[in-house]
Amino acid sequence: MKIYFTLILLSCVIFQFCGCDKHEPEVTPSGRVVRVGVIAPMSGPDEKSGESALLGIQTALQMQPYLDNGDKIELAVEDNGGNGEQTLTAMQKLKDDESVSGVLLMGKSDVVLPLVPVADTFRIPVLALIATHPGITENNHFISQLSFNDVFQGDVAALYTRDELLISRAAVFSEPGNTHYRFLAQEFIYKFTSVGGEVIEQVTTEPGQEELQEIVHRLREKKVEMLYLVVRPEQVIRIVRAIHATGWKPKLIGSDGLGSAILLRHKDDIKLVQGMMVTDFYSIDLPKTKFGRMATRIFQQSFSAPGTTYAGLGCEGASILINAIDRCQTKTDRSCVNNMLRSTNGFEGLFGRISIHEDGKAERPIFMNVFEGRHMKSLVKVY
Repeated sequence: MKIYFTLILLSCVIFQFCGCDKHEPEVTPSGRVVRVGVIAPMSGPDEKSGESALLGIQTALQMQPYLDNGDKIELAVEDNGGNGEQTLTAMQKLKDDESVSGVLLMGKSDVVLPLVPVADTFRIPVLALIATHPGITENNHFISQLSFNDVFQGDVAALYTRDELLISRAAVFSEPGNTHYRFLAQEFIYKFTSVGGEVIEQVTTEPGQEELQEIVHRLREKKVEMLYLVVRPEQVIRIVRAIHATGWKPKLIGSDGLGSAILLRHKDDIKLVQGMMVTDFYSIDLPKTKFGRMATRIFQQSFSAPGTTYAGLGCEGASILINAIDRCQTKTDRSCVNNMLRSTNGFEGLFGRISIHEDGKAERPIFMNVFEGRHMKSLVKVY
């Protein structure tokens, strides 16, 4: 009997270690279904980021396919095409579906901000996965953020430049037509100058390649030491090409999501951004939490796609929303789910603890990474 029992234990350990467990539910299925809404760009220029986020969300459902009362969790996926108007249309459709307890919204700040003035009329909890503008959670009670906001991000970039790199002369490239990039650039400039740094020039246009070469030469002559690039990934690649053409080697810092965007849409240009630093949500070379190890194993077993920031945020966001639903006696009570979502305290994410406060703002670490090869290596983790 003892030998037989030992063999059973050993076989269980082996199966768990090799990842062969099937994650079958530990609860008795109730036969009921609770739906989680997903609004993401499944078409258009941001299609790949939407697809990646959905893989992360599906990973979370493999980790927990049932609520604690046995209700099965299903997804209701709506395409927003990466724009605000389609997001509002998708929200209306999900709001009218009484089986939807909450919504995961995959969209940049400019896509999510149009929802802010009318969010309270929908009265359905929304967790914005990647939108970092601080205005996302203002003047409404139903949109919460999974991401850090641009005040924190801009401050970290500025302080790292000044205190760690010991750089005092910087230039900023930004896009004034983009709310996220505009705010982030302003916050960096404010914090950097407040600690003794000098912003030599701010480039707010989208210059042609010849004009871009002239700008780069001018900044080099002005002895600029670092460029803060808060522009679209396509623009980052153009700027870096112009820099390489001159042989200049300033320090470069980009913002959240840039690493994943280059991996998904510009992987042939990764060689151009070697040594570039970015603020981001994750760093793959640091130890993962127990949650992170399990999520990574399931993701790699299930999908051949690369793991990205979008997939990570999708997985964390879905798990946090499911946790909020689970804490409500009535799983489709949207007001309860919203309150539970905004009382998330120390949820174990992929690389650290995440809290969402009653104002809808998230508290989570931010990483300063650097491109090395086809990956990003961690330089510092900041809470």
